[in-house]
Amino acid sequence: MRGIAQTVTRPDLCLVEDGPAIIVVDRRPLVREGLMAVASGAQAGGVHGVSALPAIPVPWISPIVVLLGLATGDDPVALVDEARELLGAPVACALFCDNPDLVAAALAADADGYLLIDLADSDAIVDLIAAVQAGERALPAELAVSRRRRTGASILSDRCVQVLRCLAGGQNDTEIAATLSISASCVRKHVRIAEQRLHARTRPEAIAMALRAGIL
Repeated sequence: MRGIAQTVTRPDLCLVEDGPAIIVVDRRPLVREGLMAVASGAQAGGVHGVSALPAIPVPWISPIVVLLGLATGDDPVALVDEARELLGAPVACALFCDNPDLVAAALAADADGYLLIDLADSDAIVDLIAAVQAGERALPAELAVSRRRRTGASILSDRCVQVLRCLAGGQNDTEIAATLSISASCVRKHVRIAEQRLHARTRPEAIAMALRAGIL
């Protein structure tokens, strides 16, 4: 993936002057063009595509985010570090979710954000940019689940998750108790545990936080 940048738009990298831009880096032409098309719907400041990272730093470029396309055989850790150094901007890994090994390697790269190419749309790009600009790590729920399964880091028991899922479906305590064959007092206990572990103040907040974390 390393090499002299070959642009697919004009002006090229060294002539970007129309404000903040999204830089799309992907050696696969069709994937790159697809990401650019989606990003164009989310960013008015310009979207520029290159097939590879530049060979030298480009200090006069100030993109708001670099979308770094990852494919089988790439070294996400090295590429993320390299992109940050060469382009001086937050880096978001863009990848397909059907390659578990690549997903695991990408998560280990500690990028500023992640984008699932097969689910990407303009809203996803807008959300990613907002998270990055707020100093937050943009992590789709699907990848949050992958990370939790890979690390075994789930903070809720299976029963707590079942109770929250029933709550999210609109069931009350009595209905949940019947569904799960437990007592209503056990339902309330699991809800309290979920609220505490998610640092939520109310049931709706616990459900919302669990959804954002990819637990539900």
